[in-house]
Amino acid sequence: MLLLMSATLTSFAQNKIDFFDLANTFDWKLSEEAFKEKYNDRIVVSTDSIADVYASTGNWLLRDIYIGKYETTTFVRYDNQTKKPAIVSLPTTELLDSMGQIVCSDIEQITSRKLGKPDISLDDMNLAAFNMGDLGIETGNIKMWMSTSPTFMTITAGNDEQRLIFIGAVPEIEREPDFRQGFWGDSLADIKRKEGKTDEFNMEGIYAFTTYVAGLECLSAYRFTEDKLTSGKYIFLNNNSDNCEDNYNKLVNLLTKKYGEPFSNEKKTTASNYEQKIFTAGELVRNGDMSFEAYWFTPFSTIAIFLTGEQYQVSLNIEYYSNKLEEEREKDILKDL
Repeated sequence: MLLLMSATLTSFAQNKIDFFDLANTFDWKLSEEAFKEKYNDRIVVSTDSIADVYASTGNWLLRDIYIGKYETTTFVRYDNQTKKPAIVSLPTTELLDSMGQIVCSDIEQITSRKLGKPDISLDDMNLAAFNMGDLGIETGNIKMWMSTSPTFMTITAGNDEQRLIFIGAVPEIEREPDFRQGFWGDSLADIKRKEGKTDEFNMEGIYAFTTYVAGLECLSAYRFTEDKLTSGKYIFLNNNSDNCEDNYNKLVNLLTKKYGEPFSNEKKTTASNYEQKIFTAGELVRNGDMSFEAYWFTPFSTIAIFLTGEQYQVSLNIEYYSNKLEEEREKDILKDL
């Protein structure tokens, strides 16, 4: 990435292509060999300043790709496992060095005009998964357009002195169900058909039943807003001060295997150092003096697990929320207030 950002491309007699036009007309089923043949006249194999971009980075660098009036460094990379391509673009280093704030703002506006309102907006996200540590970037803002084909994503990061913006495009994302067997937006009838379980509570906008997760008995609840699935929840039963911390850690480990390292995993306490020495964590949770919580974020969902206590009752829950249907879910919650 550093090599790409520091590279100075020489000028070629080549027609300019808009990044969004490139992404929207790209054949996402092309093999890497077919891509190389089709885009042979636009791939930068070597220049005086770049000895061999692909050998150094695994990315095929393309020339003369623009976003609006801005020249970009744009490359295509094929995933080693899935063999699927992705296109990533960022303004040339010279532009970012001289007027990064203005360039980022302009490109954000161009993106909004091209794609409309993003389906997902996440601020101050940990960017460790994007391998930007060498750039000194740890957190940034992520926007995703899931309803488009291909799927687009922007990452903006930096500070008042310098900002960077990356724009990526990938094939339409294939995904597993968001909560149990349900996808966000599914109807109540769809979920009942998939689960085939009797509704044990008969509450409007809720479909719930008792089940087991990781060997732990729990209540599984789907919540609907205007007949669209917007959230789900596991409420674990039979919690006590002896087993609650172990159960929490067990579930965190399982969620981590599925969704990767949590965005945060915190233990909070109001107990004194002395109390923490003479009482177990479970006893402090039961007394309301300690709590645990962890969060995961995916392009589609926010997942959270909570271990809390109040009046000698222990509560252990996992909650799933739709990122895309956040406004609908909020309207539903406001009705309960």
